[in-house]
Amino acid sequence: MLERLCRYVSRPPVAVDRMALTASGQVRHTLKAPFRDGTTHIVLERRST
Repeated sequence: MLERLCRYVSRPPVAVDRMALTASGQVRHTLKAPFRDGTTHIVLERRST
């Protein structure tokens, strides 16, 4: 049980291989499984600092 917990907490919060930049500079994240409404990805605005 402890090993399973350690593996769980050591995982990254976001799968980098499912992230991509769009041509307009937005960040596109492909979902692991589609939502009930059919959504397969989300597009986020990049925030400038």
